[in-house]
Amino acid sequence: MKKITLLICLLMLFTIGAGYAQNAWTKPQGNGYFQVAFHNISNYNTLFNRDGDAIELPRQISDRTIQLYGEFGLTNNLTLIANVPYKLLQTGDAQVATPIIEEGSLNTLGNVSLGLRHKIYSGAVNISAQVDVQGNTSSYNDKTGLRSDLDAWSVTPTISLGKGGSNSFFQAFAGYVWRSNDYSHHLTVGGEAGTKIFKKHWLIGFVNFFNSFENGNRTEELNNVFTGLFLNNQEYVSFGFKGIFYIQPNFGINVGAGGAFSGHLVAAAPALSLGIFYELKD
Repeated sequence: MKKITLLICLLMLFTIGAGYAQNAWTKPQGNGYFQVAFHNISNYNTLFNRDGDAIELPRQISDRTIQLYGEFGLTNNLTLIANVPYKLLQTGDAQVATPIIEEGSLNTLGNVSLGLRHKIYSGAVNISAQVDVQGNTSSYNDKTGLRSDLDAWSVTPTISLGKGGSNSFFQAFAGYVWRSNDYSHHLTVGGEAGTKIFKKHWLIGFVNFFNSFENGNRTEELNNVFTGLFLNNQEYVSFGFKGIFYIQPNFGINVGAGGAFSGHLVAAAPALSLGIFYELKD
């Protein structure tokens, strides 16, 4: 497979793919983390596939997301997680003489998710298990081919391991993504490491592996294929960096950007993420 480089939006805490954070640490009871973020992939007209060649799209596509994300400690060992994405999608200028899909927009919810993270072990390393359930709350417009998320429910159990101190940390996770409605299931594996900079801020590097088992026989709507949004069997091996900058002890901003060593049916376009967060602490 030819190596390619592309910037993609990862929530991961940024999400595209699974769409929710993995973490080895639970929140103390009554404590929380809340974020509003904006993710932007604008004016792309090509997708990458497994052999590295570009797939040309008939119109320019813009994929923007306003994301509400939160974690809250129900107990010291159990954390509630919620993710609400609102999609701002657009088909733009035609790239071919007869583009088939219409120019237009779709502003609506993506797939909302809820999850629980449970602390299994705390010592030299932290180990936690998490289950996320993503509802099928997305929409599709056939005239434009715009889809705001997968037309499926998803259930993702993961296990995470982490080790950290006051100035650095490392964590890794592995999970299985089950999807309904004839979508393929996926293996998701990732890790990140961070170091404190300027005494209170954080610089973090991450890698993610998202691989399809290709066990689904989903038939995509033709116009959806022409936008490349949330297609079955999307894959990537990605890397990137994010920064967390504290303005106050419990308030700050984060920024992120990522790249991919390889990808399949993902947008060949740059993307950036910007978020504002608040930490509820004792």
